[in-house]
Amino acid sequence: MTKKLHIIDPISPEIHETLSQLDESGMSDALDIRAYNTLLTGPRGVTVGGENLRVRDIVEADIAEGDVVIFAGDAKKGAAHVEKWRKKGAHIVDVSGALKTDIDVPLYNPLKKNSVAIENAKKQKAIRLPARGALHLVPILGYLQEKTLKTLNVSAMLPVSFHSAKARDELYSQTKNIFMNIDVRPQEFEKPIAFNLIPHVGTFMDDGQTEEEWTMRNDLRKILGRQVEIVVNCAYAPVFVGQSLMVNTSFEQDFPANDFRRELTANKRFGVIDLNSDIEYVTPHETQGEDQIFISRIREDIRDDPALSFWTTTDNLRLGALAITDCIKMFL
Repeated sequence: MTKKLHIIDPISPEIHETLSQLDESGMSDALDIRAYNTLLTGPRGVTVGGENLRVRDIVEADIAEGDVVIFAGDAKKGAAHVEKWRKKGAHIVDVSGALKTDIDVPLYNPLKKNSVAIENAKKQKAIRLPARGALHLVPILGYLQEKTLKTLNVSAMLPVSFHSAKARDELYSQTKNIFMNIDVRPQEFEKPIAFNLIPHVGTFMDDGQTEEEWTMRNDLRKILGRQVEIVVNCAYAPVFVGQSLMVNTSFEQDFPANDFRRELTANKRFGVIDLNSDIEYVTPHETQGEDQIFISRIREDIRDDPALSFWTTTDNLRLGALAITDCIKMFL
């Protein structure tokens, strides 16, 4: 029997990329894909393999035991729906954080896609994608964990496609209107995003962190261990696609930059472009449409403790879509 895949709120660029990947891989041919809106303003159709898929209202959702649900809607408003579907026996791929306060729901960990992790996800009827900065960074940090990580400082530059499709449109229109000398008020962001940086990703919390900084830090601690001291700062950059992280990390044992560079280079998942190459470093512009995570500017820190700094960038839409597709496979 054909497995049903339900997509809730197929609005974000990341979900559109996921649908493209399902088509490219041929997985869409083996799935009965259905889409639903929880919002009145949601799309009425999405494209899968060149064909238009009608997006129905959430009240029409007929989700049953064994079905797979990609939940990409509002995390707070959607929590009740998600719990109801789990009780029915459906498997939830939580893309937007509706289950982030449920400590029993496992985080998708690209370093631990073993039978134990899959069975745990099936037992809980759910798996949650970590903050995309954590999803980006964890595969790299896997090479450093054995050196016993002590501290991790991350400054994340996030593209507007991380926010929404409307934010992407806003960057385009603001950029165009600046050259036409037209003043346009921000709609999706609090301040103009064109030719600007906005250090406000998610709502501000009582301690001054933003929600995305809090989520990324917590997800990294869950994966790496609570003994690691982690500091995260996030900002939106005027970039359409491609997220970038400037990372500094220290550890207990010595780990020369050349050893780190050599280990990363041996893994096809990474593209190591450093000062000894012709282009010296990679920017978000060059990552679009690529599955690799690119690392540049690897260097040893000047502190007394063994420490490394590096720059890493990747196509955020491909990154998220690959992880979502992987989670779907777990439940099939």
